Amino acid sequence: MKKLLLAGVIALTAPLTAMADAYVDMGLTEVKRIQDYKINAWQNVDDYSLIIDGGVNTKYLITFKNRCRDLRFANAIAAPTKGGALQAGFDSIRVVGKDSHPMPCMIKSIYEIKGDRAFVSDIRDQVRALHQEERKKR
Repeated sequence: MKKLLLAGVIALTAPLTAMADAYVDMGLTEVKRIQDYKINAWQNVDDYSLIIDGGVNTKYLITFKNRCRDLRFANAIAAPTKGGALQAGFDSIRVVGKDSHPMPCMIKSIYEIKGDRAFVSDIRDQVRALHQEERKKR
């Protein structure tokens, strides 16, 4: 019974590990939190991730635990936090719009992107393709 349970846990966590490895292979660094952040600018990647501006040549890829509905069409987002830090596993992003009670998009992971605009654009395209490929497997 224990072997069967362990096999199930490995099967469930393997895709998550593969995704994390793929982000690192792209040259991204996982961080647990963004301290003293302000969302000045952001760009949608897909329904499962977005990129927020972190300053000169620094951006952050935010991935979600669940599908973030209406992110593609959003004009604004909000990130209510405690303590001035955006933290993976604890905080969420909300799409601001016509729905007065938007569902929170729980943050699964945060990756720092260091590079120029072309590098960030390339990362966005790679992440989008990676997520599309992962959804096809399901």
